[in-house]
Amino acid sequence: ADIMPNNTNRSKKLAKLYSDITGYRLMMDDEWTKLGQTGSLRAWCDNKKITFLEIEIPSRWGSLWQKQQPAIMKILEAMLA
Repeated sequence: ADIMPNNTNRSKKLAKLYSDITGYRLMMDDEWTKLGQTGSLRAWCDNKKITFLEIEIPSRWGSLWQKQQPAIMKILEAMLA
């Protein structure tokens, strides 16, 4: 249960918001880089200064919608503000 932003300020703020609401661990760049799994989409978004969030859910079984829906709604509200 992790949320990982790319290197844009907006992405970092949205990831913190998501983490605060869901309780998912906020994994910043230095910690993410240590995993050795730098995705090409994230790198491309960094290059283009596009907001990017990667969400790693704790299970592939069942629905996590009830936990994630409030965070997704707050992110959408923040992006439209």
